[in-house]
Amino acid sequence: GLRSVPLGCDIYERGTSVDALHAAFEQYQWLVRPTDTQRNAIEEASGWLSKHSVRLGPLLGSARAFHAWIEAGHVRAPMRAALIRHWCLTNVLHFPLPLVGARSFVPEAPW
Repeated sequence: GLRSVPLGCDIYERGTSVDALHAAFEQYQWLVRPTDTQRNAIEEASGWLSKHSVRLGPLLGSARAFHAWIEAGHVRAPMRAALIRHWCLTNVLHFPLPLVGARSFVPEAPW
């Protein structure tokens, strides 16, 4: 009973959908099945979170750690995965689901 939904009328729209799907899958991979390199980056980001959360708590400390991470020139994906894991360990989240949309993790997102 499901209807098929066309992805787009032209090549540009279809390409945009494929790009969005690729980005979503890549973020999913960081959370569920990271490679060894990704796992190491997540562990490094987790260290930043632990350091900032000791003094400021899991939410404010995470925000400070995220800003410091970005200001240091690191990419966003490892911190996103580390945030979700950190919030699960500190009982902020009971399920590994992000509290914020992936759009807030894009480059040049306003603070």
